[in-house]
Amino acid sequence: MRDLKVETWIGVKNMPENLQLSKKTHPKITFKEKQNLDLELDSTDLQLIERMTENSMQPFSKIAKEIGTSINTVSRKYRKLVNSQIISPVLQINPQKLGYNAMVVFALSFASQSDMSSVIEAVMRIKDTFLIIKTSGNYDLFFQVFVRDIDQLLSTQNQVANIPGISTIESTIYPIPTQWPLLGEYISTF
Repeated sequence: MRDLKVETWIGVKNMPENLQLSKKTHPKITFKEKQNLDLELDSTDLQLIERMTENSMQPFSKIAKEIGTSINTVSRKYRKLVNSQIISPVLQINPQKLGYNAMVVFALSFASQSDMSSVIEAVMRIKDTFLIIKTSGNYDLFFQVFVRDIDQLLSTQNQVANIPGISTIESTIYPIPTQWPLLGEYISTF
């Protein structure tokens, strides 16, 4: 018999606003939820979504020409899709060029499930944490941090070790990606 371990994602929180891109302190930015409109998508909407999924940086004039409509129509439909939260513009960064040299994934188990919210709040305050994943399995929480150097890595590990309510901590270091977030990666459920 083989040993099978399964981790099931039960919640994800992306936090690109937590990256420390400069030494300046930035005010916390919050976004108000836009009203969700009931929309029926037509073939032009679907073609626009398809073209932007392939390359979101292409000009509206090129998309308009490819799908056989005007630039104004593409622009109007794009705004409608954004306002109705069907699509969301996302900025990709190259973490290496911003001074990050590694990505660390932490896996945590909690002493009890009642500690979950306080542990998550503490993790959210750790500098350069950009992704938190609630799981069901051997671990209760995974989170990812970009680090610039060994000093930041050691400091982050000490911060995690000092969070009350954690029974197990494991960490793995990975090479830094050249693009973040990857296409389709930016999601949050909590």
